[in-house]
Amino acid sequence: MLLTTATVRAAVAGSLVAWGQNNANQTNCPAGNDYVAIAAGSYHGVALRRDGSLVAWGDINWGKLNCPTGNNYVAVSAGQDHNVALRNDGTLVAWGANGYGQTNCPPGSNYVAVSCGYWQSLALRNDGSLVAWGWNRDGVTNCPTKHDFVAISASDHNIALRSNDTLVSWGYNSNGQTNCPAGNDYTMIAAGGDFSVAMRTNGTLVAWGNSADGRTNCPTGNTYAAIDAGGTHTIALRNDGSLVAWGNNSYGQTNCPAGNGYMAAAAGTYYCLALREETTPFVDITNPPPALLNYHVDSYGLGGTNNMYVQGDLWWTNASGTSFGSFSRTGDTWACIVTGLLEGDNLIRVCGTNLWGKSATDTVLLRRGYERDLPRLDPIPPSTLRERQVLLRQVTGRTNVAAVTCDAGAVAGASFFGSNTWRFSCIPGFGTASQVWNIAFIGMNQYGAETQTLVVSVAPHVKKITPKKPLLFEDEDGDLLSISYSGIKKAGSVALFDGQNLVVNNAMQDGTLSFAVKQNRKTGGNGSFILRDVRMDNDGKCASIGGDVDQLSMAGQRIESVKFGAKAGVVSNIALESAKTISTKGTIVGTIAVSKGFETLTAGALNGARILAGVPASADVTNTPATATFKTLKATTMDNSIVAGRDTMMNDKVVTPGIKVKAASNSTFFRTGTNGIVTPVPIAP
Repeated sequence: MLLTTATVRAAVAGSLVAWGQNNANQTNCPAGNDYVAIAAGSYHGVALRRDGSLVAWGDINWGKLNCPTGNNYVAVSAGQDHNVALRNDGTLVAWGANGYGQTNCPPGSNYVAVSCGYWQSLALRNDGSLVAWGWNRDGVTNCPTKHDFVAISASDHNIALRSNDTLVSWGYNSNGQTNCPAGNDYTMIAAGGDFSVAMRTNGTLVAWGNSADGRTNCPTGNTYAAIDAGGTHTIALRNDGSLVAWGNNSYGQTNCPAGNGYMAAAAGTYYCLALREETTPFVDITNPPPALLNYHVDSYGLGGTNNMYVQGDLWWTNASGTSFGSFSRTGDTWACIVTGLLEGDNLIRVCGTNLWGKSATDTVLLRRGYERDLPRLDPIPPSTLRERQVLLRQVTGRTNVAAVTCDAGAVAGASFFGSNTWRFSCIPGFGTASQVWNIAFIGMNQYGAETQTLVVSVAPHVKKITPKKPLLFEDEDGDLLSISYSGIKKAGSVALFDGQNLVVNNAMQDGTLSFAVKQNRKTGGNGSFILRDVRMDNDGKCASIGGDVDQLSMAGQRIESVKFGAKAGVVSNIALESAKTISTKGTIVGTIAVSKGFETLTAGALNGARILAGVPASADVTNTPATATFKTLKATTMDNSIVAGRDTMMNDKVVTPGIKVKAASNSTFFRTGTNGIVTPVPIAP
């Protein structure tokens, strides 16, 4: 409902803000800061721009958002489903729903104000007379005939202000809304749904009609500059530019935004619309922090934007209210470092002022973790490491820890295994006797991190390890690790061992590699060791690997014989081009992928293994035809395992790979026939 034209038109342009019910997008105001007048319809809004053009938004029905073109408008009003605008030549134009003729404006160019009711319209002429048109429910369009009116407001009933500052009202009177109070000290009026509001010359307010929801309980005081009434609530603009609303609040329509930069306000059925002063400073924090800062963070960098009117100071305050500066600012952007954060919640306010001292504020909650929630790592006992010895350590007794990492870069050759295990070897170039290393383990969670340090003292090597035996090492429990490669003397090959990876560079094509684990019972050695990766950059004749192997990476090489160590050993993953024999007394638990096939594979057990001849390691064996074959696969037991290979033709006969096991369960041979079709075959003893 529009008030008299003067109450919604601002002296300077501004931006729009709306709140309350948004069922038809009526609170989704258009952007910009060039608006000078506003009108709130039932479920739509209309605004007048500084250039005299119109824009509307909200409920799209009845064409009420289709504003007429041009830039010669000086006032606008919005009703239930129609709008009326006043041109600068004193003529009227209306659009939207016209079921009762409410958009059939009377002719003439002597109009100075307009107001839309629900299904009728009301206008004030320059001679002080009134005219109304549309639905004449209860005589609402039967205007009084005097020529002394100076302001109007329309709803289901109409109210007018006379030049002697008295009131008159007519139309629908279900709740006494047309029973105006006596007196001749009124200066502003607003017609609501079934009630009316007026402002006296002393700045106080009075309301009458339906008192439900407190809509006639006007706030006290005499600091009001403008009023407007909606369906069941009222909004008022104070002299200091702040807003207040009362009445029905079912959609938050009376929860006015804070601040004092408002120039005009209007009320719809269940929402409010306001015009904010263009020169009002505006500050916005645009980089919201994470939900939680860890305990070790006691400062945080904020950034954001401000409008051109923040020409005064910029500052921030912390939770204790202490003010700080340290702002950097470029044009309409700013940044600052907020310091002194406390444990728990820190409400930070970023403030800016214009040249007249009017301030704007944006707030953000910085939540810092508590020290009590930090992860806890048990202290790690110090260790002594001999030269050429491999050390394995684990973090134990962890509580409230989500993850652990290690400063592996602190020591050359160190490696962190991704959970709570750390290992390195003190080989020539990595460390010498008398050195002391401090290795940091870091436990982490969302609240922060805690560090425990492993102190490692390097001692001389054992007598059996001498400079004459550069490929002899010692594991943590005293077992000797012996490496030999035939190509070192014959072809200048280089064997590199860092305590976890064994790499042979410039390998000889027919070279023989051996990695042996010799148990040292005197020191309590268990005779086992885990190699993370074994690689050679050329084909080979034989590789004999003691201990467990996580990975053998030779996808582009062929090797005649690959032999893995102890009966209790575990082989995880092997990638080869081809092999004659692959054997282990232990267990294969990973993927053996031989791209061009193998002759014989022998294992103590296959448990969750994938033995693939001519099938990529990552492939789905159920529908990937094998391109290579094998002659024989032998295992004592086979559980939950997969084998893939291809039939071949020999002397015009089909030859199928052979699988021999003493016991098998839940294992399948995906056999590729000579026709390329993959057939699953259960594996049985």
